Amino acid sequence: MSPSGSDRGRVIAIASKRGSAPGRSGRVIPINAPRKRGNPRPLFAAWDEIEALVSGASSIVVMTDFDGTLADIRPQPEQVRLGVRARRALEQLVERNVLVGIVSGRSLPDVRGRVGLDGICYVGCHGYSLQATRGLPVTLMSRADEARLPRIWRDLEVRLAGLRGIRIEAKEAGVSIHYRNAERSHARRALAIVRDVLRHNRRLQLLSGKKVWEILPRPGVNKWTAIQSLLALENRRNALLCYVGDDAPDEHVFARMRGISVAVGKRRRTAARFFVKSTSDVRRFLEELARAIV
Repeated sequence: MSPSGSDRGRVIAIASKRGSAPGRSGRVIPINAPRKRGNPRPLFAAWDEIEALVSGASSIVVMTDFDGTLADIRPQPEQVRLGVRARRALEQLVERNVLVGIVSGRSLPDVRGRVGLDGICYVGCHGYSLQATRGLPVTLMSRADEARLPRIWRDLEVRLAGLRGIRIEAKEAGVSIHYRNAERSHARRALAIVRDVLRHNRRLQLLSGKKVWEILPRPGVNKWTAIQSLLALENRRNALLCYVGDDAPDEHVFARMRGISVAVGKRRRTAARFFVKSTSDVRRFLEELARAIV
């Protein structure tokens, strides 16, 4: 389940230096402040405010989830594709010296292959795998995690085999159980089995997403910790951070960041400051953001 060969790296911890200097002189936007859930504002209704933040920033970082954010969710994960206009919008941001990152629950090779852009950052497995713009992928797992997760996958494959619509996916740093196409009774039975497995493996954690359960290594790693590591590696700790996401794991980022946080989907209580309704709105946001950067 873990990467091997030249496409694999390991880190025990990524140290970040406090007080890193910004790339250019200008306004510094802090990005590490707790925020409670509330009612977000419509993003495009606050565009004057967005433009003011962008024009005053010393540098800009745009990080975004993939499924349900950059690309529409499909019945099967392999059916999801990144649209031409969304890819071009990301390219335009890179051309304007914006640090771009894709932060996903998918495996790192999967999301990297579906986006297909060089010169950007990638995060997979909800933060347990990451790759900076330069350098090899790294997986934030202990050797014990690497030995334990394949056993979990094999156990679940046997115990869930008779439940129609349940799909198990092994990743380099976790196991996903998809139930989007399962009947409710089968999904309930699958969840009971997953919880039973976790009762016997207390060093693992369960993360719930949209029609998927993720079994991951020890707590303490998430999308926000991965973003912090990448900002340190890329010397962008003092940048204006823009983050866009649609699911519960994205709340780890919304709750800790300060900058432009955008939830996707129906308006709901969230730690994000703004919201948009759809992936097409996300694409429009990226295009408008690229035009606003001088």
